[in-house]
Amino acid sequence: MFISCQSNDTVETVSNIDVIFEEYDAFKKRINPIESTKGGYELYNDRVANYISDEYIADLKTEYAQFLKTIATFDSTKLDETQWLSMKVMEWDCKIKLEGLSNELVSISSPMYNLPNFELTPIIQIQSLHLYFSQLAGGTSVHPFKTVKDYQDWVKRIDDYLIFLDTAKAKMRKGIDQGVVLPSALIAKVILN
Repeated sequence: MFISCQSNDTVETVSNIDVIFEEYDAFKKRINPIESTKGGYELYNDRVANYISDEYIADLKTEYAQFLKTIATFDSTKLDETQWLSMKVMEWDCKIKLEGLSNELVSISSPMYNLPNFELTPIIQIQSLHLYFSQLAGGTSVHPFKTVKDYQDWVKRIDDYLIFLDTAKAKMRKGIDQGVVLPSALIAKVILN
């Protein structure tokens, strides 16, 4: 006969925090479709995040704030060491992303490399979506090209990418109006790449 030393409250807290971790993982996959593909998760193989759009940024702010509010309700003393550490990492991630998203010029929302995104200069000479996207198209990167569905997903991904480019163009025009532009030497490299 097995007798548990944990109270029902502790068991419920532990299972609930695990559900929150699963929800957070699903959220991160949704907002980073290319990274999801890279991780072998196929649900978002037909998407590219328009991570510089106002709607995307508003969604991130709402979701990160909600996750922080939710994990603040947990009694961390009832979690095991791994869960406590996972909760603290999640809390840090939400806080740092919200801090970055509150900056008008730099937001830490880029789905690529988890680096800051310069909202008014979204296309740069290195580590920019236009470079990464062309690598995906080559067939030797993370996007699969083995089935008809893979090719159909790619066409949908291109549609999303074109929307991203339109948003980038609008953001860069806004940057020009505000005097926030890349140095001419870097722009020349963007054009040559």
